[in-house]
Amino acid sequence: MHPISLPALLCLAALAGCAALPDLGPSPDRRAPWPDLLPLDSLTASSVPVSAPRFGASLQDRAAALRARAAALRGRPVIEPTIRQKMEAALRRHAR
Repeated sequence: MHPISLPALLCLAALAGCAALPDLGPSPDRRAPWPDLLPLDSLTASSVPVSAPRFGASLQDRAAALRARAAALRGRPVIEPTIRQKMEAALRRHAR
């Protein structure tokens, strides 16, 4: 750790302790009853359809568009060749 960073860190921690707390709204009622625990069998037995009819077409269109985008990105380098060359040159300079 850099010698100046520890005092700076302590000062920042002290300043953070002096900050006013934000208003987070009303706190939850601690006396409220706990939610009922349901058996796992009843939760898995009533399955919800994967795609609702009103979202079905738009969801499938979006999935098809994402698949097409993924296919277009396949085979392309993640890092452009010129940027990769600059990065490799920087690594060679700093590896000495």
